[in-house]
Amino acid sequence: MKYLQSLIAASGMFASVVAFGITTALAKSPPVQIWQPPRLVISAPVDTAVQVQSVRLTGEVRGRHAWTEIDMTFYNPNRRVLEGELQFPLLDGQRIAGFAMDVNGALRDAVPVDKAKGQAVFEDIIRGNIDPGLLEVTQGNNFKLRVYPIPAQGVKRVVLRVAETLVERNGRSGYRLPLGFGDRIGNLSIDVRIAGTAGKPVAGSRALSGLVFAQEDNGFRLRVNQSGFVAADAPTLDIVTTANAGPVTYTQTFEGRTYFIADVPLRALETARTIPGIVGLVWDSSGSGAARDHGREFALLDSYFKKMRNGEVRLIRIRHSAEAIQVFRVADGNWQGLRDALAATVYDGATNLGAFVPEAKVQEYLLFSDGLSNFGDTPFASVGVPLYSVSAVVKADGTFLRHIAHRSGGRFIDLSRNSALDAARQLLTAATRVTQLSSDGAAQLVLASPFPEGGRVLLGGVLNEDEATVRLTLATGGGKSPARDVFVKGNGNAGNLAAGQWAQLRVAELEGEYQLNRAEIRRLGQRFKLV
Repeated sequence: MKYLQSLIAASGMFASVVAFGITTALAKSPPVQIWQPPRLVISAPVDTAVQVQSVRLTGEVRGRHAWTEIDMTFYNPNRRVLEGELQFPLLDGQRIAGFAMDVNGALRDAVPVDKAKGQAVFEDIIRGNIDPGLLEVTQGNNFKLRVYPIPAQGVKRVVLRVAETLVERNGRSGYRLPLGFGDRIGNLSIDVRIAGTAGKPVAGSRALSGLVFAQEDNGFRLRVNQSGFVAADAPTLDIVTTANAGPVTYTQTFEGRTYFIADVPLRALETARTIPGIVGLVWDSSGSGAARDHGREFALLDSYFKKMRNGEVRLIRIRHSAEAIQVFRVADGNWQGLRDALAATVYDGATNLGAFVPEAKVQEYLLFSDGLSNFGDTPFASVGVPLYSVSAVVKADGTFLRHIAHRSGGRFIDLSRNSALDAARQLLTAATRVTQLSSDGAAQLVLASPFPEGGRVLLGGVLNEDEATVRLTLATGGGKSPARDVFVKGNGNAGNLAAGQWAQLRVAELEGEYQLNRAEIRRLGQRFKLV
């Protein structure tokens, strides 16, 4: 998110700030990464190590979406106050949904404020001799939290909340909880609720026995309580769920309004498309462009021009300004002249994507960029033809690149995550996509992506009535416009996920035009505690 926020929780002797620039193998389960548990590092030598007195893990899974709370209590057996740093890496796809720390025996939740205000408050707190707690992001998706004071022969409680979208493969999703918090946990408590699955989830860990989900209300629940827990060589609890064949909807009432999320199965039909005869190629030639994987970019272009066979390519390089257009011919799929020109590109200067001006004669645009514009205030121009944005670097503004592609009827292609075959398929075919969301009983409808991902599309909204039907109007490769209806009931499958998930989808939608929407992004961040 371009809008940077801080989370502030202050009372008495404590204030916390977050500033972001920001195993048991179960049969047929999708691959999941190891989730390393938070680790408390004490900055000074101690006579006796700080102990993990208790850990309470609370999980909620609705379809593919999970929310996890890690509630930890640390005991300091030493006769002096200590300061520590809680270090915890998050996996790809996970995000901080909030945190809290006890202040004089009472748990205080962080609340969001603007980054500038957060920095000012933090400095005032320090000047007032109040002990702050600082949560910050380090390299990658790694975080560290300053924990102070840890009272002499007393306890300190820290609560972390994490949201994530689970990976679905072969109809199954894997949900994993960390267990390896130290050599020994005084008391371990686990409470996991799961809904929106086709059957009973399966749980496994070599460190725990009797892991059986019980049916409860509209889902399943697993509870574990164990004293003197030792994870040993089993650092995680693995849970596998089976995807529901139909739509999965869930709701949440937040500040008097009912939010919903719907995860809808949608088969992606793909048909070969015709490449037009006049194509515009926007090539980001700024300094950051040198980091892109040009080999993968050239391979994708090779597939594209082989499909084109014969045509005209109008090349425009973008740095702090746009260079003069160069015209190249493609004959029988041969684009060697253009390839040589691109290979000779010198990457330097700032990035001003707003300098791009579309031409009326161009029938389709390809944009190769990381999407990180750092010069000029002019927004990227809207085009009246499909634009395909391509990223070949991990550090990219995928939200922006996705936005400008989708609004044009094109597609975002991420070469850092997709294979060469998948990338070429996405570029060279016309796929089923959602073109419109509508409903008489719901408002503020948002869509994660118009294209099915993993055979499903994710959407959300706010209910105006007790129940509503949301209509998805589709476009297929064959030009047809069928529709798909999804029924949502206000009290159906209620939990704690829908409001925050809706807010994340709405912010992602707004971020495509950040300068225009920054005030609304700020309001959403403050209201829903988004980092």
